[in-house]
Amino acid sequence: MNKQQVEDDDVNIIFQEDNIPLDFQDLDKTLRCVICTSLFDKAVTIKDCGHTYCSVCIRNHWVASRNGVHRQVKKCPTCRQEVSQDVDKALVMNRNIQEGVKIFKQMLLKTHRSSSQKQETKDSPSSSSSSSSCRKKRRRTVAVRKLSNNVNYDEDANEDADEDDYEDERD
Repeated sequence: MNKQQVEDDDVNIIFQEDNIPLDFQDLDKTLRCVICTSLFDKAVTIKDCGHTYCSVCIRNHWVASRNGVHRQVKKCPTCRQEVSQDVDKALVMNRNIQEGVKIFKQMLLKTHRSSSQKQETKDSPSSSSSSSSCRKKRRRTVAVRKLSNNVNYDEDANEDADEDDYEDERD
């Protein structure tokens, strides 16, 4: 498997029904084909009843029903309304649904990426580096205090030396 196939598989997992965030589940249900349960691919709508399916799904469904043991007339899989027209005349491409699916996929990818980045931030060594930076700050504070204490001692020593110098000058 090449890198592109692995990335495509990861993206397809994001679009699976079980992986949809709760906030998007109602919208997800409206953008899925009831035949294949995937997000619409080349969405077409049956003119007579208005139900929408993937183009390949509805065509295969009608071929199977015509060629099956019971040789049925074309019907909508959802409402069972008979479709008397030729397949090409009975279906109309639904560009609005297809555009909605495209935007929905972009939203899912964006949501997935942002949640992945948040997770990486939690799991990344940067969080441990922030705790180590806190330790470094504490060390610096302690070191500065020690230095300032040493400076104070040195100032006291300098004051003593200055007093000695003053006494020497008086003599």
